[in-house]
Amino acid sequence: MFPVGRGLIQGVTGNTLWVNFGRRWAVDSAWSAATRLVYAAQPGTCAVLDVLGQGAAFDVLVNVGVGRNLMQVVTCYELFIAVRDLTGSCTVARSHIVRELHPARSALTQTLAAPIGPDWQTDEGAVLEIVATLKVTAGINHSYSFGTSPRLIVINP
Repeated sequence: MFPVGRGLIQGVTGNTLWVNFGRRWAVDSAWSAATRLVYAAQPGTCAVLDVLGQGAAFDVLVNVGVGRNLMQVVTCYELFIAVRDLTGSCTVARSHIVRELHPARSALTQTLAAPIGPDWQTDEGAVLEIVATLKVTAGINHSYSFGTSPRLIVINP
């Protein structure tokens, strides 16, 4: 942890600096959006997965934050998901979600879910990583952030 202003740096996720000011977590700016956590979960639950059956359906959960000032002028967000096979150096699944956002006077913290269907293929023993990119639109302006998941191992169920 390093001192920053009146807070301490707790870590960096993607391109976002997380600073602990004693009572709350803050993104690096009230005008930015951030991905905090990215992980695979059983469909319809928050149960974290560290292994996946070959071709099994799962959800990608992404915890996001949108700064207070940006939330006052937002119009929508887009979530881009790519599931990468690190052992084969290829992408095995993709997902793209677009949702409308309504302006509010407070910051937003939310967990977004992106389902990944059972139509992806890779070999047993492959190591997967999920990459999520968040794009928040406010008129003609955009705020981007990304994050990656812990690695997953593909097993033969």
